[in-house]
Amino acid sequence: MTSQVLIALITSVIGPAVMVFLQQRTRREVQSVADRTDKAVAELTPNHGSSVKDQLSRIEAQQSEQGRALVRVETAQGQASRDIGGLREEIRTERDERLDLAGRVGALERRPRTRT
Repeated sequence: MTSQVLIALITSVIGPAVMVFLQQRTRREVQSVADRTDKAVAELTPNHGSSVKDQLSRIEAQQSEQGRALVRVETAQGQASRDIGGLREEIRTERDERLDLAGRVGALERRPRTRT
């Protein structure tokens, strides 16, 4: 046999085997990608519980509720601040009135007493 015939014979036997091997490997890789894609799609599809989409929806709902609660707290805090400001003003007024009365009492006490 000549080398050309030998090469042709080897190529005709090995070529299809290599093609079958490469085809099988490619099928496995494509199937692996398809399986991973299916899993990803399943996670992104709501299933009433454990999917990523459902979890994100629950997180969004919780954040919305927390936002509303924060607004209520801020509103109450603003009202408490106004109440505290009013109490401070009342305390100042009471103190000023007490000091005024103390001054008046002191002035009366310093006056000489007159006998009647």
